Amino acid sequence: MEVVITSTVTTALAHLVYGQNPIPLTVSAVAHGTPQEPIMNGYALASMKPTCGGENMIAMQGRGGGSTGGTYLWGGGAFVNATCSDALEMSGGESFYTDGPPIDVVGSGSGGGVTGSSCTAPNVPNNCNYYPAPTTGVDPVDQDVIASSPAGTPPPCGPARTLSAELTDGDGRTIRPGAYTTLDYGNAAMTMSPGIYCLTGGTLTGKASVTGVGVMLYLTDVDASIDFSGNDAIVVSLSAPNTDTTGCTGTDDDSQTICTYLGIVVYKLVGHDSCEQNDVEIDFTGQASKVVIGLVYAPHSLVRFGGNGDLYMTGQTIAGCVKFNGNGRIEIYYDPTNTYSPPPSIRLDQ
Repeated sequence: MEVVITSTVTTALAHLVYGQNPIPLTVSAVAHGTPQEPIMNGYALASMKPTCGGENMIAMQGRGGGSTGGTYLWGGGAFVNATCSDALEMSGGESFYTDGPPIDVVGSGSGGGVTGSSCTAPNVPNNCNYYPAPTTGVDPVDQDVIASSPAGTPPPCGPARTLSAELTDGDGRTIRPGAYTTLDYGNAAMTMSPGIYCLTGGTLTGKASVTGVGVMLYLTDVDASIDFSGNDAIVVSLSAPNTDTTGCTGTDDDSQTICTYLGIVVYKLVGHDSCEQNDVEIDFTGQASKVVIGLVYAPHSLVRFGGNGDLYMTGQTIAGCVKFNGNGRIEIYYDPTNTYSPPPSIRLDQ
């Protein structure tokens, strides 16, 4: 919004210079307003690493497409921030499908093709590959797009807790929010009570099912990770804090710390900043089904989806790089009500 104010001023001497009296004066100011909306609005999946180092930023590798496998984005598109000539890469029998929103790439892609009208949901054939065709050469964005929002400042961690002390009730064990050095819960199922879990240096992993409703997993340092690869019989079900689980009236409610981070289920601000396979920091592969609701935010980390189990995500994934492999079906539903949306803001530009 621009405001322009013009007035006239009667002068004592200035009219001798300007040749008129009164003299018109004009001042203006420009302010910019941002509505409440998700970051990377309209994208179900975004790879934020801007530089290239021999690895692809979003890669589909050797996965089965067709009626079972493949990667499907519903209601939102994909964005690749890197300038590489193969920033988006496909190999094997993969299909990468959105139901209309674009696949936007700052650089370009390699592998795959488009078969047009035969790419119809829900059973997209193997030879669809990318659909719709990626748009290349789009404008880049800042790697850490959350930095200027209230959630750009990490939360204070709660009380220090020891996982072994929390897990005292056998099967169906429940733990409380707080600061942990490990979340390796072993062979028995675990339930996470609502709240913020700070993990330093350790890993969230286990060989049984894990459930968390209204939780945010804050991976505080580079070595903190999530790893569900290789686990055969577990079910992962994690959902972010929302107004139903916290009682917050909005994301700008500072009465509770968690209210600043509504909609974020995984939160990691530092990482290896590498797309190398050995540097996976958040791994939702494995054999069993996984349900994730909320924003997975890790702009400097490699996130891996796949395995032979299916993954259903509602919200967004915004990561440094994303790899898909295995034979399972991956569906990411972009839902603005189930991801982080900074509160509206106004800034003075001029």
